Amino acid sequence: MVVFDKVKENTKDVFSQHRFTYDELANLAVNQTLVRSINTSIVALLPVSAILFIGSFLFGARTLEDISLALFVGMAVGTYSSIFVATPLEVALRDTEPRIRQHTADVLALRNSGGSDVVRPDGTVRVGALVAGHHQGTAAQPRRKPRK
Repeated sequence: MVVFDKVKENTKDVFSQHRFTYDELANLAVNQTLVRSINTSIVALLPVSAILFIGSFLFGARTLEDISLALFVGMAVGTYSSIFVATPLEVALRDTEPRIRQHTADVLALRNSGGSDVVRPDGTVRVGALVAGHHQGTAAQPRRKPRK
């Protein structure tokens, strides 16, 4: 869910710009949420694995083994699929839409003509680059209350 929310956030204005394709912005969303998703999953899997190994092997409780094994496998598979399966599947389905296909063709044509500033001299594309004039630096930070 976190990955899809970030994909939605990154791609909400995809048609108003010609710098990045839908695929690149979705990939950026996965990269931005990857560490967070893995850390959250590990923290969630730790108590379940403790119940699985301590409860079943140390205490011999078969019911704890059954439920904790199902939870462990479900959480691990859910994490894997939400990061590495669901987003690429969503991108593949969205790539079949005519509007997305046309936008991708426009962006690639602009890059081939040399009119894009996101292509490095070695041919790689920098996705998520700052747009000139949009970075506020410390001006975007909240102000401290004056000390009394």
